[in-house]
Amino acid sequence: MKKIILTLVGCFLISFFCIQVFAQSGAEQPAKRPHDWWQADPQKDSLPGISLDEAYNYLKGRKSKPVIVAIIDDCIDTSHEDLKNILWTNKKEIAGNGIDDDKNGYVDDVHGWCFVCGKNNTSQNDEAPDGVRTYITWRKQFENIDTSTLTGSLKIEYSMYQLSKKKVFAEYKKMADSYQLITLAKAMRVDTFHFMQYLNNLSVRYKDTILYNIPFATIPFSTSYDSLENIFWSVFNEKRKEDAQAATLEYLIGFMKALDGEKYFFETMIGIDNLYDTTKNYRMVEGDDDNDFKTIYGAPTIKVPGHSDWHATLIAGIIAANRQNNIGIKGIADNVLLMPVVIGKEAPSRDKDIVFAIHYAVDNGASIINLSMGGTPAYSEHVKEIMEAFDYASRHGVLFVNCAGNDGVNMDNEIYNLGQGSNGKDHDDYIRVGATTTLLNDSLVSVFSNFGGKTVDLFAPGTAIYSTTPGNKYDFGNGTSFATPVVVGVAALLKSYFPSLTAKQLKEILVKSVYKPDIMVITPYNSGIKNKIPFSTMSKSGGIVNAYNAVKLADEMTRKEK
Repeated sequence: MKKIILTLVGCFLISFFCIQVFAQSGAEQPAKRPHDWWQADPQKDSLPGISLDEAYNYLKGRKSKPVIVAIIDDCIDTSHEDLKNILWTNKKEIAGNGIDDDKNGYVDDVHGWCFVCGKNNTSQNDEAPDGVRTYITWRKQFENIDTSTLTGSLKIEYSMYQLSKKKVFAEYKKMADSYQLITLAKAMRVDTFHFMQYLNNLSVRYKDTILYNIPFATIPFSTSYDSLENIFWSVFNEKRKEDAQAATLEYLIGFMKALDGEKYFFETMIGIDNLYDTTKNYRMVEGDDDNDFKTIYGAPTIKVPGHSDWHATLIAGIIAANRQNNIGIKGIADNVLLMPVVIGKEAPSRDKDIVFAIHYAVDNGASIINLSMGGTPAYSEHVKEIMEAFDYASRHGVLFVNCAGNDGVNMDNEIYNLGQGSNGKDHDDYIRVGATTTLLNDSLVSVFSNFGGKTVDLFAPGTAIYSTTPGNKYDFGNGTSFATPVVVGVAALLKSYFPSLTAKQLKEILVKSVYKPDIMVITPYNSGIKNKIPFSTMSKSGGIVNAYNAVKLADEMTRKEK
């Protein structure tokens, strides 16, 4: 029933509020190697994988060193059977003594840190959209400013303010357009009984009829409950064609009758009414000032009640799930320590949390950072601090791998700040990743994936990726979020077997060693491009990350240096 609820509510939310989805149509797990197709070899298996077995065959007999990989995301299920033995431990810290033993500023950070937590294991579970936060941050400073006086970073911040202001007012208009649906949700919460009576009467006539085929214009509306029913059906009539499932009216009634469904629907719709409220303070749990970049905040809790751990757990398994225990899956790298740095994936992450998370990961020894978040346009309430954080990671020789995002657009034409340093350019040790499917044909590129011949460095498998999920379970994930850890895993494999490689060299190897299928491909859904284009033009490298090619090139490079 919960899947039904999510599908129908998702249709409303996607239509009204442009929520990103991670669905992939047409590319399911292949019959051959369904669970680990993404590790297959393109030549041998005819699957667009990363040639991982071939890489390990090449490395056979060699020794590796442990590599610390930070996952800046939501919580990881650290008790998972395939992950529990690869967790990073701060050996200088004594758990639970309330003392900052290693003097790094973080008390009891034995296995990482949470920047969306307060004391007593409390957590921030809601957040305003990033555009709203940016608007709030800069409104007072820029509302009536003389733009001729702006210089340096203030120009960038002003452009962010203008972009966010436009976004906020556009969303207010959408809120006005959908006000009837929100009114409906509130009223239904109060008087569900009468509404269900109405639906039950309809079910006698249309029980097994597919929603798409119901003549909504001729439905006899109830006279006693006329206004709400008319609101509901007029809205659903407009949006029903966007529901890809062949749902019947009975399907819809089942959704409304389910108690948990009613609760989810009501709370979701009413919660949306507050999304663009610029007066709300979501940071009361942490108790910090969003403009204070000096005072440390948060808690050492990396398993947070109320926070999802699905996203980060799946990422963790892709990178380094235990390769020796003969259960579940095999991750890419075999000598990794995972450092959880929690900033929350379910709510839009704040710039401040990202900045502190980057500094924490760098200062505590991470060689590689996985950041599986991003979207376009990229709003930023603290552009200067974000850029300086990427500068910091680069100065300390950390490889930063970030997803391109799931908007299905050409990033060459978009505003996107993650990865850029203070000079406005991407660092040489920063990699932006697009997603590919299971299909080595014109559907190679995932329909949701962002791309760009000037902005995306390379692609990696990101559809039907089977990995670890909470509770010792496993599932498939879709998104550039999951293409990113594929690249991180290969990078960690290189760093562990060739520890002398710098972050810049790791990027150079990964980009130069890609597999380049000579294919004309269908572009993602928001590209605006009708005709097929060469896959080679969709990223800087023109290819898909390949572990075998990468380890060979790394071997050659390190031999020359000796």
